[in-house]
Amino acid sequence: MSSKHIIRCCHCGAEYLPAEIFYPNDFLGKPRNIEKDFNGKLINYLGLNMNTTETYYCDYCGKRFKVDANVKFYVDSKVKNYKNAYKTKLSKPSLFMKED
Repeated sequence: MSSKHIIRCCHCGAEYLPAEIFYPNDFLGKPRNIEKDFNGKLINYLGLNMNTTETYYCDYCGKRFKVDANVKFYVDSKVKNYKNAYKTKLSKPSLFMKED
């Protein structure tokens, strides 16, 4: 198991996964009424930004601690084309089932 994404209580060392501390909707934000220009550049939006800071009371020692997430987004143009990777043969539906 990777310790890269484990959050530890700074008082007693209890370990948590990010999903135990952060609420997904709050973490990612709730943008709405997103406006973009003709080229797709963001102009404006309403709603909430990402919330990358959360406070939590430890389940083991009861003490409060604060977690700040440092989020980075990586974009890569080298994506495999899966458009034709999987094919499922479809048959014409029938109203009647064959009986033996």
